[in-house]
Amino acid sequence: MFWKAKEKCSGGDCQVTWDYVCLLRSEGGLSITDLGLQNKCLLLKVLHGLFSGRDSPWTRWVKRSYLGDHPQAATPAWRCFQALLPLYRSITRVDPRDGRSTSLWHDSWSPLGPLYVALPAAYSHCLRPLASVVDTLERGGVDIPATHRVTAAVAGELDYVRACLS
Repeated sequence: MFWKAKEKCSGGDCQVTWDYVCLLRSEGGLSITDLGLQNKCLLLKVLHGLFSGRDSPWTRWVKRSYLGDHPQAATPAWRCFQALLPLYRSITRVDPRDGRSTSLWHDSWSPLGPLYVALPAAYSHCLRPLASVVDTLERGGVDIPATHRVTAAVAGELDYVRACLS
């Protein structure tokens, strides 16, 4: 809360919205940096380093500890990164290359974008929602439990996923 520079002010004079405070001075604001937004941007930059193929001790450790076959329990720091993954995936497009670091369902690598959004019926039946493209190919296709009855909509969506993988 910021106060009016006068001896007397009413309740409406005392408050200034954060958006207004963060505006540039030339726009009538106070040019105060929104640290929450800046932190989010810097965390997204670190996530980009993780998923763009940069090799560093930190990326190797994160991939082994949190993105491998047997991930550790999430720490508070990793939960901050996890919370930003949907935003990161929504603003990036993936070239699968060898498919090792491309999420089959969550990354935007197909013409439809993220498959979990585009094909919700098929996604609701998958056994391995965190599988990479290469894991799916090595296992022989999309894992769907044999006990599930698959509707025509799911069958059509799964055919599309198989066509993308081929």
